[in-house]
Amino acid sequence: QSILSSWTFHAVGKAHKNSKRYRTSLLIESVSKVRITSIATNMLRPAFIMVSNLVLKIAVIKPS
Repeated sequence: QSILSSWTFHAVGKAHKNSKRYRTSLLIESVSKVRITSIATNMLRPAFIMVSNLVLKIAVIKPS
């Protein structure tokens, strides 16, 4: 059933590749991907800052 629906979607997408609705759905899809990526980045940023600060501290402590 899922294979059939995906095939139908693919056929419809091919038929309406230049239609406004298709482009809008692509745009929405890319925007949602970007949003997910930015959320992940915002979650990871504090950890990254912590790690980089730790590395800097170790580098400072280490005799040059």
